[in-house]
Amino acid sequence: MVSAAHTAQARSAYCFCVLLTVLSAVCVVQALLNIFPEPDEMKLAPLFLMMALYGYILCKASAVIGDGSEMLMLIFGPGIVGGLVVPLLGAIPDCAIILISGMGEGSRAEIQNQLAVGVGTLVGSTIMLLTIPWGLGVLLGRRKYSKSRNAAASRQVSGFQLFGQCVTMTEEIPPTSRIM
Repeated sequence: MVSAAHTAQARSAYCFCVLLTVLSAVCVVQALLNIFPEPDEMKLAPLFLMMALYGYILCKASAVIGDGSEMLMLIFGPGIVGGLVVPLLGAIPDCAIILISGMGEGSRAEIQNQLAVGVGTLVGSTIMLLTIPWGLGVLLGRRKYSKSRNAAASRQVSGFQLFGQCVTMTEEIPPTSRIM
């Protein structure tokens, strides 16, 4: 059963999403019609005002996305939401940025260069988001190597050594890594 607080929160989240959709449409129209001034043509005060406004919109949008994912988790459970919905919702803005970067004016070579930059940025951020948690997991999960067990000992190490430390995988990791 959904409480009245969740209903009011969902209603405000919906209204904010409608507002973001309208603002996104305005941004697309701005990019296509070029009706707003370029940042290098603006004075300092309006530039800071626009930066503060966009920062506020991004802050509110991230809070709404977080609240919405919590509500989805209550309804569908963590398997569907965490494994499917949240990654898709995270990939859609990246794909939209790449799509819009290819809709600009210029020669074919310039547009291809803009798309290459967008795809490179997406790939780089994905690699970073996969590498940082893996590296932290190895760094924080390392244990002293036990020769008798041919695995990690039960006690955690303090300090860094190049040899004599290891991380042991559970049995579920190799089959899961083959799926990826």
